[in-house]
Amino acid sequence: MATLHWEKAWGSLATARTAEGAWTYKRSGFWQQRVGARPAGSEREVATFIPEWTGNGALTVEGGRAYRRAGKGFWGMEKVWQEREDAPPLVGFKHTGALKTEARVILSPAAAVLPEIAQLDDLYRPVAPEEMAPPSTPLADLSLLVTLGFYLMVLEMMDAAIVVTGT
Repeated sequence: MATLHWEKAWGSLATARTAEGAWTYKRSGFWQQRVGARPAGSEREVATFIPEWTGNGALTVEGGRAYRRAGKGFWGMEKVWQEREDAPPLVGFKHTGALKTEARVILSPAAAVLPEIAQLDDLYRPVAPEEMAPPSTPLADLSLLVTLGFYLMVLEMMDAAIVVTGT
């Protein structure tokens, strides 16, 4: 189970909490944006996401681990984290609502058997084992990928709302 809380109604600072840890996320920059992840209560960045104009991008985690965020499908409405561009997805996110903010987390079948995940049937959509990567990702990174993935989706929806309303 995880929570994502925005510190202010307008702004990009948010706090994510999971059983594995808590992080703060904040977007910075204008022309060259980035999102930094810090352990809650710390000023030390442990991960940095550098987006491309498409919403895809690269995440570098302390210790040298790297992940790629990529869009799937015609409109790229499904986003996945991969260890590299040609690797199978580790975790994915899919917009499921047209008129409301809603998304689904897609986990590998190996992660789905964890007791914490098995009870989240309405949030979890199983996928074929050949479509997902084996669970070699450290559990702390998986929590980071899930919460950062949702954070990025919310930022994208907020940005789209600003463009549509012109404010």
